[in-house]
Amino acid sequence: MSAILPDAIDPIRLADEGSSLEGELSVQAMPRLRELCQNPAAKVQVALRFDRGTHGRMMAGTITTRLGLTCQRCLGALEQDIVAKTRVVLLQAGESHPVLAEEVDFIEVAAPVSLPELVEDELLLALPMTPRHPQGECPSPGAGRAGRPDTDAVTSPGPFAALADLKRKQ
Repeated sequence: MSAILPDAIDPIRLADEGSSLEGELSVQAMPRLRELCQNPAAKVQVALRFDRGTHGRMMAGTITTRLGLTCQRCLGALEQDIVAKTRVVLLQAGESHPVLAEEVDFIEVAAPVSLPELVEDELLLALPMTPRHPQGECPSPGAGRAGRPDTDAVTSPGPFAALADLKRKQ
């Protein structure tokens, strides 16, 4: 059983204390992610470490979940494992940031911070731009939105068929 995570956190205080958070959140608490999912009851596993590193206060960890997305090839259901590895420097409001290596991101935070919102942001960044089954693995190739074969695509000419005919005549 996973620990229940708080709704709001103070990342600066957690980093100063060298704390960790491990547990589970529901996609139900993440409205932007919930809108993209076919399984809004999905659970998100969160493992975050807060500490003071060479660049200052840091938050690092892994956020994982399995989401039901819509395949952009066949518009059918697609189960996708999402893993977001995060490593960010935490800055207090108004604090200037030192010059950092390109692979290190930073965020400016003011307490309290919504943990579900922070996790949701990381997951949205980790989502594939166009979720889809691997080539040739869609359950019903050529299926339309209702899951029926698209018969119009088979019988009607393509939108540039008339142009192709003109080109052949020249």
